Amino acid sequence: MAFLVDAGASIQCPHQGTVQIVTSNSKVKANGQFVALQNDTFTISGCTFTTPAGAPAPCALAQWMVPATKVKVMSQFALTTDSTGLCTGANPGGPPAIQSTQTKVKGT
Repeated sequence: MAFLVDAGASIQCPHQGTVQIVTSNSKVKANGQFVALQNDTFTISGCTFTTPAGAPAPCALAQWMVPATKVKVMSQFALTTDSTGLCTGANPGGPPAIQSTQTKVKGT
């Protein structure tokens, strides 16, 4: 079991950009924050990725391909600390890293 990711979680792209979560969940909270869902909006700011030629190509969004498999909120799968995704922009940037989230509620 892994911890559910909440809307206040700290998530970064592989280039240290910050992921902001805008959740559509308005019903279920974990430790006082709404639980993040697979289809929420995950925008990235501050990504420093550049192409080999030196042109900026920052990550812009994070998308989650593997959410929780048993926990749904409002008919959507929730995210856990075991969820996997991909940061995208001009080029695929790699997986987002969940740095911290709530540590009271677990799910799979």
